[in-house]
Amino acid sequence: VGESIAAIRQQAIEENVLAIRTDSANRRVVAETTRRLSALTVGELAYLAGPDSSTSDREALMWIAMCRYYAIAGEVLKKHYLTGNTHLDFEDYDRFIADKATWHSELETVSEGTAKKLRSNLFKAMREAHLFDKNSDTVLSFLPSPSLTDILRKRADSFGYLPMRESSL
Repeated sequence: VGESIAAIRQQAIEENVLAIRTDSANRRVVAETTRRLSALTVGELAYLAGPDSSTSDREALMWIAMCRYYAIAGEVLKKHYLTGNTHLDFEDYDRFIADKATWHSELETVSEGTAKKLRSNLFKAMREAHLFDKNSDTVLSFLPSPSLTDILRKRADSFGYLPMRESSL
């Protein structure tokens, strides 16, 4: 699988399949996308690329892929949602990271610029997955389609990355 991912990554870069203007940005985005895709199962990848998946399901799968690859990504969103607090802003995120730093000292060594970029990218990913409304700083609930629900049941921990109530399943 590793060789095929490398070949796909190289082809995507060479053919500029994401239509990104600069070569360096193209390489960065393709590398990031393939890293996230590597966190999905073969069945999830097939559904993602298949004709029957909705845009909403594809966005949710890409969010799940990001959360699997970057373990901390979905925690702040889910924590807020489950406690009934749907308001989420940069200060909430910063508090969450500060709390995490007590258990993960490597977070204390991240530069301020890198920390801001990571925060910005996380909020952007939430918006792109339609899990967050930036105008109101609100976490939006998500209800997966029956097809996506069936696929995710094979890795039930995946539901934990989505702002949804357990009773929704």
